[in-house]
Amino acid sequence: MNILPGLLGLAFAFCIGTSDFVSRRSSRSIGPYSTWTFTALIGSLGLLALSPLLGVRASLDPRILLTLFLASGSHFLGGNLLYRAYQHTDFSIVAPLIYCYPVVTVLLAVTLLGQTLSIAQITALAGTIVGVLLLSTRISDIRQSMSGKKLGMVIPGVRMAAISAVFLGFYYFGLGTVVPVTGALFPAIFSRTFSFLAGFLLGPLLKQDVRPERKKFSRTIFLMALMGTLGILSINFGIVLSGGSLPVVITTSSLGAAFVVGYATVLLHERPEKTQVLGIILAIVGVAALLYLSP
Repeated sequence: MNILPGLLGLAFAFCIGTSDFVSRRSSRSIGPYSTWTFTALIGSLGLLALSPLLGVRASLDPRILLTLFLASGSHFLGGNLLYRAYQHTDFSIVAPLIYCYPVVTVLLAVTLLGQTLSIAQITALAGTIVGVLLLSTRISDIRQSMSGKKLGMVIPGVRMAAISAVFLGFYYFGLGTVVPVTGALFPAIFSRTFSFLAGFLLGPLLKQDVRPERKKFSRTIFLMALMGTLGILSINFGIVLSGGSLPVVITTSSLGAAFVVGYATVLLHERPEKTQVLGIILAIVGVAALLYLSP
């Protein structure tokens, strides 16, 4: 068995999980929108610098370009929501929800590519949904709400995390269809360039300050750009080496949640409730099982 695609998926999980964890510092300094935009800018410049060494198979096929455009748009929206969710809520709560994006990818494959789900896969999907419901609410908040002491039952940031997972699921589905044709580098350059261009062009309309300033080129931004670049190359090369089959690569990539939660537990001493711990376990295991069982 070729384990390299799985190892590259694990490398993606480590890189993106690390980038996600450090994003909060930058988001609270310059805002999540600027964090995403300037990270994309630096990341795209890094990828362009690597292109002579790695080689780029650019495609002018309208279908490929349209797929990349739609996937990159989903990445831009999902990434901005992701950073906003991390800014508002404990990592241990929103990270497992965000990293449920592979479920969306599989559902798209079933709907658009005609793949079928076995009973085991449906069971894994149900387990993931139950896990998401558990990790996204606090039992203590529900009790307070029922007693009239607190109004909201859903943890702040959970809605943004859930929507982010949907957009990211579309993005990685797009990569799965394009990367086997174009190679690993071109889609990475396209999506990163799309993100920083969209960020700068839409910034004034969305009343976001995207003017270049020294604090927007901080060490945190450069670290995030580096880890993001290594992460996207890892998963793209994993897709190429797996022959275009997503399951093994995406299965291990979803373990990014474990890295984020691990960092938060050790460094920030976050302590989710017991039911949320169960939800985290069910969500991660459900995603892994669903994709491992995919053909």
